[in-house]
Amino acid sequence: MKVVIPVLAAAIAAACVDISAALTTQLEARRLASAMHVEFARASAASNRAVVADTDEASAAAAGEAREARQAVDTNLERLRRVLVALGDGDDIRQLDAFKIRYEAYRQLDDEILPLAIENSAADARSLSSALGRKQLVTAQCNDQLRMLEQALAAHQSAATR
Repeated sequence: MKVVIPVLAAAIAAACVDISAALTTQLEARRLASAMHVEFARASAASNRAVVADTDEASAAAAGEAREARQAVDTNLERLRRVLVALGDGDDIRQLDAFKIRYEAYRQLDDEILPLAIENSAADARSLSSALGRKQLVTAQCNDQLRMLEQALAAHQSAATR
């Protein structure tokens, strides 16, 4: 009996450490998803400012901010993927992959729009208008996908603490 109690205590302590590590990792996943959502919103807003700017300088500055925020999204996307793989949750990874597909479409449209916004010529206005319409739809899809991912991560963390 004297041997069983220390072994049992050690097993319980190890389980608590594992749970604590898993919760910390889940919290990091939620933090990265939220940071990615904030940076995506910042990129979208800066891109929109580049389009409506009244000077070439203001447009170029906003375009630079949009690219910088997109880089932060890219960085957080890769970090989040590594965290989700460590957690081993296939559903969350699939949701992240679904966002990534939409985000790549967003990036392509943004790469098309930003130079047109900076050039600001009448000939480019038609191309810009068409691209902006497509970008609005893709932006909404990206935001929806990020919200679903954040909700799923919150649900998993909540379930793990019960």
